Amino acid sequence: MNIDVNLNDASDITCKKCEGLHFTSILRLKRISSVISPTGETIVVPIQLWQCEGCGEVDEAMLA
Repeated sequence: MNIDVNLNDASDITCKKCEGLHFTSILRLKRISSVISPTGETIVVPIQLWQCEGCGEVDEAMLA
């Protein structure tokens, strides 16, 4: 199903701290112990976050 969306009608997301409009994708890495991992081995899980390019703020409410 294709939906035509005009991005001019979409609202911008701004940084809560500085109201900046530009963000960079960054990663936080989590280690899951072999004791609780489903594979029985230690697992490293990447979590994508967005960091404001203006002030460096990371709003964890915007987890990707």
